[in-house]
Amino acid sequence: MVEHQRPDLISVVSDVPMNRAYMKNGTVFQMPEPPDENHVFNIETEHWEVNSKIAEERLRSEIKSLLSETDWTQLPDTEVDKEAWASYRKELRHLLKNTSDPVNVVLPAKPKD
Repeated sequence: MVEHQRPDLISVVSDVPMNRAYMKNGTVFQMPEPPDENHVFNIETEHWEVNSKIAEERLRSEIKSLLSETDWTQLPDTEVDKEAWASYRKELRHLLKNTSDPVNVVLPAKPKD
């Protein structure tokens, strides 16, 4: 951990990126690397913690994207197993409310064409 004793110079500390620095008891510290984009740094505990709101929003965005990518499967003139695709899409739509851990979600498998 990089430590600096001049907190009044935090804006000019060159070896600690501003988005990766925090101050505690008048000392500037560099944060460790985050585990993934779903975590926020808790200055009190000096550890990364899961932010469930961020994780849920990322999952919601991924689900929306997967649904959008498969809209074509429900068109009347497509030659796919519409029932299988409809079931897959239903699982996606219910995924967020059926999971207690939005970070470690197992997405349903796409049907074979």
